[in-house]
Amino acid sequence: MNKQTVMKLISKGESSTVEFKSGKSKEFTNIYRVMCAFANCKGGYLLLGIYDNGEIIGCEANYISAIKSRIQRENGSSNAIIPKISFQIEIISIDSKNVLCISVNKSNQIHT
Repeated sequence: MNKQTVMKLISKGESSTVEFKSGKSKEFTNIYRVMCAFANCKGGYLLLGIYDNGEIIGCEANYISAIKSRIQRENGSSNAIIPKISFQIEIISIDSKNVLCISVNKSNQIHT
């Protein structure tokens, strides 16, 4: 994913395949729910560091590090996502602000 793709997703707003999160909270449950929903449907993009109105606020480096390691560690864990899902995590810099982009692939399994 590149900056242009992310900007296009932001400009179109949230949808059944695009979700924005501020990236200010350490509440992982909502992130896991969105990831499971995307995997169970068509796949999708979870963009952290974006307000619901599309304003880019970015994520702090320590938050990005924490969320990346926790999602990767807990994928397939009974504490988070069962069974394991396929996803990619990228950091895209937009106007000197880091947006954490999680691309979730559609799955043939049901995830909880």
